[in-house]
Amino acid sequence: MDAVHPPLHKDIYSHIADVLTRAQHVLVLTHKKPDGDTLGAAAAFAKYLKNQGTRLTLFCLDGPGSDLDFLPLRDQILTDPRKLSIELFDVIAGFDFSTLSHTGIEALLAHRAQGSTLINFDHHFSNMRFGDINLVDETAPSTTAVLHAYFKFVGAKIDADMATALLTGLVTDTGSFTNAATNIEAFTIASELLNSGAKIQRILQSTFHNKSLGALKVWGIAFSRLVRDSRSGLAVTILTREDLALCGVDTAAADGIANFLNILGDVDAVLVLRDDDSGFIRGSLRTTKELDVSVLARYFGGGGHKKAAGFTLQGILKRTNDTWRVV
Repeated sequence: MDAVHPPLHKDIYSHIADVLTRAQHVLVLTHKKPDGDTLGAAAAFAKYLKNQGTRLTLFCLDGPGSDLDFLPLRDQILTDPRKLSIELFDVIAGFDFSTLSHTGIEALLAHRAQGSTLINFDHHFSNMRFGDINLVDETAPSTTAVLHAYFKFVGAKIDADMATALLTGLVTDTGSFTNAATNIEAFTIASELLNSGAKIQRILQSTFHNKSLGALKVWGIAFSRLVRDSRSGLAVTILTREDLALCGVDTAAADGIANFLNILGDVDAVLVLRDDDSGFIRGSLRTTKELDVSVLARYFGGGGHKKAAGFTLQGILKRTNDTWRVV
């Protein structure tokens, strides 16, 4: 049996290929607050469709940060849902989200054209299988790895732009091949993508080696507030919108803190809580232990992997003496 393409996946690959062969206009979707995996997968898929001559629209509600400016078709991303005529798409392909609410346009998607096909590409085991076709592989190190397997099955030519986009998701979701998502498959795929022209140095320089002075100040605040909760075994830290404003940065500056704190060896897991101008608090959970942090994330309405998960709460963080509260 082929370990990379088990029979179940082969059937799904064939179904997707058949749908795309007949597609007239494809909507390619990412999740809100895009990271390297959702945008890398969407960009690679969009470039694949473009190479095939298939009409497409690439949509991301929040738009990517400057750290992902190097990805293909970056300048063609639509961010205004008012300009999205959902009834025009006969195929919708979503990447790297567990529920449609993560797109930020779930209400709009409820009115998609009758007979249209929704394809769900993901690697989170918390995925709700919301698609008409669900290509979800929880063993994959990234959603770009899931897409890469599909490309190999259909014999797609992976050009240098596609390879860079796919490797971006793999590198960012494995923390540069250091976190629990890293496996043999990750290194095998990375090798193949490098052979296809992926620009690894550009990826690393843009996503990991580009911290501003303000961003490092924010990280310093997070480190200074780090405490260990003796009851839960969690190491917890807090960042507020006032912290970000003080340091002159946006929420993207806090990206990566949870992954970095996962190096702590004397705690069971790490929780980073931060609020922003949208009136929501975002929690990021990480662990290297034999724990399933997605259970806690799901309790708060979120999801993710056993070793990396997250959730969102409405409210802001307020400090009273030595106690933080959600208000």
